[in-house]
Amino acid sequence: MPDNHADLLEVLNQQSIVVDELIELGLAETDAFKIDDVPRIISIVDRQKEAVDRMWKLERRKAEIMNGNTPLRGIPPMNSRGVQLVLENTLSCLVDRSRRLQKINETNRLLARMSLSFNRMMQKALGIAANGGYDQKGMPAAPQGYLGRLDASA
Repeated sequence: MPDNHADLLEVLNQQSIVVDELIELGLAETDAFKIDDVPRIISIVDRQKEAVDRMWKLERRKAEIMNGNTPLRGIPPMNSRGVQLVLENTLSCLVDRSRRLQKINETNRLLARMSLSFNRMMQKALGIAANGGYDQKGMPAAPQGYLGRLDASA
């Protein structure tokens, strides 16, 4: 196997490992959203950032190996059909894992939006913030009243 094929296969395998890690973190994030475990969500997001940084470095390495060409077409011809099959199978698995990760991320974005929407609604109902927003320091914007006063219009 020429060096660039071996290098490409190694990068793809490393990317698969990172995507698997992101899937596990995404599933853990889903569980944390379900029970409103904010400290756990923050910890998971930090770990996701680290994994995404590793993936970015692997993407750059893959681009260097392929010289900007499409996988399996941009690298020199392979001597063996087996090598090509290994690369194709690895790419196929990576694509499948990436699609699974995309679905998990879509679910988590929906859960985050629902949580934020509920939070805004409760802030308005309790008279904590006029518009349910936050200032630059993360504090409720424009406090209107106190917690003991409910806004019946909600």
